Amino acid sequence: MAFANLMTGMWQGRAGHSNVSFDLRTVVTGVLVSIGYYLGAKLGLALTFEPHPISVLWPPNSILVAGLLLTPPRIWWFLLLAAFPAHWGPNGMVFYDKKQFPPRYRNGVFIAFHGSWDRAPYR
Repeated sequence: MAFANLMTGMWQGRAGHSNVSFDLRTVVTGVLVSIGYYLGAKLGLALTFEPHPISVLWPPNSILVAGLLLTPPRIWWFLLLAAFPAHWGPNGMVFYDKKQFPPRYRNGVFIAFHGSWDRAPYR
């Protein structure tokens, strides 16, 4: 309950009125959508025909749409944000120590991202 009060307090306006209904139910809904989206992606990837990365069924979109339809529009941004991490993860990293690029990029790291963080690289 203290966590819910803390999260609600973060979104209070100047007059003390909440601009966003951000209570414990919203946080739990976001966590459930995130977990369901992840597990749905695992199921969808299991239903691919090798060697093609095309799935017969893609449950994550259905889970996200169901979550959006069952919640008020004022918290849709939170549910979309909860599903976003499944699409944002590094696929590979390369440490760069050569001199081909400008000095700004030397001794840095190039990170490659691709559609989902829990997938094998393309062959």
